[in-house]
Amino acid sequence: MDNINKYNFLTVKLTEHKPPEFKEKKGVDYILFGNSKDYRNNYPQYLIENYRGSSKHKSLVDGKCDYINGRGWMVEANDLEGKPLMDINEFIKHPNNFQPLKKLSKKCVFDSELFGGYYLEIIYSKRGKRKVVSVNHVPFQYIRTNADKSKFYFTEDWSVRRPENNEDYTELTAFDPTAKDNKQLLAIDNSESDGVYPLPPYLSANSYIESDREVAQFTLNNIKNGLSAPFMINFFNGEPTETQKKDIEAVSYTHLRAHETSLH
Repeated sequence: MDNINKYNFLTVKLTEHKPPEFKEKKGVDYILFGNSKDYRNNYPQYLIENYRGSSKHKSLVDGKCDYINGRGWMVEANDLEGKPLMDINEFIKHPNNFQPLKKLSKKCVFDSELFGGYYLEIIYSKRGKRKVVSVNHVPFQYIRTNADKSKFYFTEDWSVRRPENNEDYTELTAFDPTAKDNKQLLAIDNSESDGVYPLPPYLSANSYIESDREVAQFTLNNIKNGLSAPFMINFFNGEPTETQKKDIEAVSYTHLRAHETSLH
């Protein structure tokens, strides 16, 4: 009976990284993109912070994007399939009013590699024969959708409690060439996600990426604030005097600097 009470056990629950959950919320039309406390409906922002905070992850993503983008766009004569070369070259130069196709595609490739998909705003002519007059990239993190992906919702800030009350909150119709909407949103999902939102190809590595980010911050704080504690000294015969403390601190610092010098 004595052995039962001899030991006390404390259970410590460690944080486990889980994929984001896509959940419906009563009273809103869009599906929540993540349901965790820190990134509720804002999982893309978590991916952005991992990208910015982990130099290794950033290098890998940037390297893949550079490889995919290559030297840009070029049309071969045997690729035309009856389409006028002039029209194709014009689109390459000006898919919209402010950037060439090369820059537009770079943004799409980046979103695809970081998030698993990307969005394009398709704008049609309002007069005359109906045709596409502009193709614009929409940052992935600004978009949410409903369950059947027939409607999309845009705002630059999904972190607030009621994003649908933001001034820039906008509803967009899904891309449909037969519809008459002048603005539509084309969603490209390059992931293997079974949910309404794409997921990045490196999803299983996020715990390591976040760890790299946190270790970098921990190391930086140690350097800036001098919080590193390479060893601890225990005294079992009472507290030393102030003079003794200073002597011990001086000796410890000398040994520590000598150890750091030997490492270099």
